[in-house]
Amino acid sequence: IQPEDEADPMNIEQRASHVSLSRWAPISLSQKAKQRVVLNNRRMTFDTEAWTIKNIDDKAVDETYVVERSIGCFVENLLSRALSFTEYSLAESPHDFILFLDDTSRLRTIPLSCLDFSSVETMCIFVNIYHCLFQHALLLSANGPPTKRSIARFMNCTCYEIGDDVFSLAEIEHCVIRARMSRPANNRVSFVSVPKVSHNHYYYALSTFACDARINFFLNTGATSNLGSVSILSPLTMNEQINAACSKFLDKELTIDSKKRLILLPKICDIYRNDFGNGDSNSCLYFCLQFVNSDKQNAILSLMEGNVAAIKFQNFCDTYHLNLSMEA
Repeated sequence: IQPEDEADPMNIEQRASHVSLSRWAPISLSQKAKQRVVLNNRRMTFDTEAWTIKNIDDKAVDETYVVERSIGCFVENLLSRALSFTEYSLAESPHDFILFLDDTSRLRTIPLSCLDFSSVETMCIFVNIYHCLFQHALLLSANGPPTKRSIARFMNCTCYEIGDDVFSLAEIEHCVIRARMSRPANNRVSFVSVPKVSHNHYYYALSTFACDARINFFLNTGATSNLGSVSILSPLTMNEQINAACSKFLDKELTIDSKKRLILLPKICDIYRNDFGNGDSNSCLYFCLQFVNSDKQNAILSLMEGNVAAIKFQNFCDTYHLNLSMEA
């Protein structure tokens, strides 16, 4: 679990002070400084629609909820449009993509101080922004999808400016969404981590996913071991959406070889095994069982009789999707 001083959100004044120190700080990768690439700066902030808080006469209405829902609806629409693009549609209708780029600039004016980082709404906002930025970056990649050699730079240097700060894909994933969850347990895997300069972003840690291992199956890292589609999270249907995504992911990545009495779990279970109960392979397997269909459940339970089945993990995947699509 992240150290307490990294995972606890800071107050508004402290957040403001750390921004000036790390906002545009270069990213150190393999002992080389790499500049951030901010993808939502087509328009200046004064040329975008601000998130104004209108006077609310009804005192029973939660002002924070109104602001969050407004931002949430905007981000959901933004992700929907991002997922509608392909490399072919960009050539056929570039004007639609330009309008999308203009609207991403509005993320720069989001009032982060008005968001409740313990709310489901804010969690949905950041998960949707993460997937939007990932798709945005894939669409603009001149050299195709990331590779084993380029994925660290892709994740750490691809950024959106959000409110008064700049967030890379890796910072949103590790410092915001996964901030209160376990660190990787398997150091032999070439997972993408965040450099020390990114640690200030732990101040934006969400508390909603503090103990929810489902995020490992839902958050799309772009690898072909992940689904090629993502859902647009909405607070009212979030649990159903995440459960459905977990089932679809495990239907693909949890495999059985009855002849060899072998069960292969997704590699993500090996990397973040401490998110799953006791952190052993049995705990990972029994967590996964709740999301697979009854036929696969029965087959696994049958193999587990007598404790003679071998539980292993899939190989690490280092190939990536060309772009993402919207989950039907």
